[in-house]
Amino acid sequence: MIVTLRDGTAEDGSETTWWRWVAAMFAPNPRVLLFVVTGCAGELVLLACVSDNIYDVSRQARWLAIEFTAWFWVTLGWILWFAASRLRRPFARAAWSGVLAVAFAMYGLSWGVYLRTSRFLDWDAVQFAARNFRLLWMYVRQAEHGAPFAAVAGLIAVTVAIVGGGRWLAKGNWSIGNMAELRRARRMTWYGLGLGCLLLLWAGDKAENAPTVSHRLDTLRNGLHPTITLVAGWVTSTLNERVVPCIDLSELRPLQEADAWNRMTGVTNRANVVLITVESMRHDVVGLQYQGREVMPVVNTLARGGAWFTHAYAQATQTDYSTTALYSSLFPLRTRQYLYFHPNDPWPKTLFYDVLKPAGYATAIISSQNAGWGGMDSFLKTPRLDFFYDPTHSGAPVNRLNFDNLPDGQTVDKAIAWIAEQGAKQQPFFLGLNLQAPHFPYKLPAGTANVFQPAPVDFYLDFFKYPPDKVDVMRNGYYNALHESDRQIGRLLDVLRANGQLSHTIVALTGDHGEAFYEEAGYVTHGREPIEPVIRTACVLYAPDLIPPREDNYPMELIDVLPTVLGVLGLRPHPNFQGIDVLAVDRPLRQQRLLFFHTETPVAHADAVLWMGRWKYSHDRLRGRETLFDVVADPNETVDLVQQQPQLADSLRQILETWRRRQLAYYRFPMYYERYFPPSPPGVNSVLTTGIAAEWNNRSAVK
Repeated sequence: MIVTLRDGTAEDGSETTWWRWVAAMFAPNPRVLLFVVTGCAGELVLLACVSDNIYDVSRQARWLAIEFTAWFWVTLGWILWFAASRLRRPFARAAWSGVLAVAFAMYGLSWGVYLRTSRFLDWDAVQFAARNFRLLWMYVRQAEHGAPFAAVAGLIAVTVAIVGGGRWLAKGNWSIGNMAELRRARRMTWYGLGLGCLLLLWAGDKAENAPTVSHRLDTLRNGLHPTITLVAGWVTSTLNERVVPCIDLSELRPLQEADAWNRMTGVTNRANVVLITVESMRHDVVGLQYQGREVMPVVNTLARGGAWFTHAYAQATQTDYSTTALYSSLFPLRTRQYLYFHPNDPWPKTLFYDVLKPAGYATAIISSQNAGWGGMDSFLKTPRLDFFYDPTHSGAPVNRLNFDNLPDGQTVDKAIAWIAEQGAKQQPFFLGLNLQAPHFPYKLPAGTANVFQPAPVDFYLDFFKYPPDKVDVMRNGYYNALHESDRQIGRLLDVLRANGQLSHTIVALTGDHGEAFYEEAGYVTHGREPIEPVIRTACVLYAPDLIPPREDNYPMELIDVLPTVLGVLGLRPHPNFQGIDVLAVDRPLRQQRLLFFHTETPVAHADAVLWMGRWKYSHDRLRGRETLFDVVADPNETVDLVQQQPQLADSLRQILETWRRRQLAYYRFPMYYERYFPPSPPGVNSVLTTGIAAEWNNRSAVK
């Protein structure tokens, strides 16, 4: 057979060569072929630009990356050529260009995330970004330097290229003597590449152990291609983890119990309550001496004079989940995917001020943080909250130093003025105060002293990484920010003391979560898996006439703060609380104490349970991985004990799964939440009480 090949401008009808015939099977014309080859080669190079990439997984994975990338770009080339050749009407072309502009923007963004985190953008991350777009944009604009402008410029360039390049792609074609045979060859090529991908997915080393298989599957899902990650995430969020009504109604407390609680109890001590939340405040900054001075001297004074809980834990590694848990004494796990709070959420909640307002308290939240993040404002604003002040809800001028947050000094000024108003009326008050200076990248207002040095940032950084050899610089910046927040706390306490109010005020001080500085490889800041530096936070309760000074290592979590403070006021825990009063004489024994954590962010989907303040079992749902650590002997979580302690791991796994199933069922089915309060967390099961871990505890104590 003689085949002639001619494009529209260059060929003269001479006999074709074999490589020209092969080229014609992959693209409709030479220009599309150039587009396909360039895109394919570029992707294959970019895949290798991160550590732990798909090329390192296995030989099959390397070939899969090559085959799938080729199949994707061949398919995309044909789609673009077909659209450019067939769409003639201006409206159709404009609509198509808009669709492509959005698709390529998402594609570019996904690659940007991959180059930062080794993982492409998944479906949950897209939903998260869509719901928090404005705040994310403000954060990126401040913390990521020129990245937003480069992204906008890239999007404009892509849009221009699409609009202007469509016709360019459509010009030129292969002139083939036997088009029917070429069409068959093209179909075989396309199907062959697709079938090759499926065969490579199926093939693998059957002798691989479970962790290796889990790692390989995770990399294939999240590190092969943006489309694979997006589609797999959508399928998982749509089809996986069926939620069933698994709660026995006899285990739940009817909503009507709130009426009896209101009738039978009352505030016996109308002390003021000031709840101070400091962004990213780790547990180990309390009492910390650094470079010859205290990082947080005011907080240290509160800790020495109050109840200092040295083993306190946040409910999540992200602010929106941990803050709402703190104010409501409710676990943040409500849905399988990331939950953006809405004003019409139907689930019952009882916040600090919902209890205190009927007792005659004035109530306020004054926050440096933009509470629109994650819809926190929708959760926190209830009819019994008198005053709500944050960057967007107050009408105050916004300082955009730190993605729309207010300087802590401005926030404390407002808090002092509000407290003065309540003092003039001689009215007890609840104040929720949120300070944000220690949020990454730890920027402070001009003129603020940076007492810990060196602190200047003269290197590139982003939320997910910075040079490991610059950890000391970043930690100094973090300590400087904490020092500034501590100074502002001191200003507030000085006013309370001067007005004679501090002696009858309960000060509850917590972090919303901790902060990581590469204690575990690749992990900085927060918002990811519940490792100790991020999930373990500071907690101090100070009330000289009501709470005797004590350093307490009892395991407690942020959902315990609300019932504990109300207990100091003489109130029993409300039936809508899932936390406990950790100052009560009848608090559970340490051997019975279980803490639960839940994280749902674009880069982490994980649950964990901590038993006795020591044994932490975590399930990383994003990577399909489970771990068990002794966080007392191994606080940096370097030795996974799943294989050494299989019975303990299995028992904690069952407890965690039970907790998750019950939480999801309650918030999924109206027959539960319309009639009952949320379920109590599961207790220690018989397997743990038989002493599986006792031998290990004793062995570790001897060592």
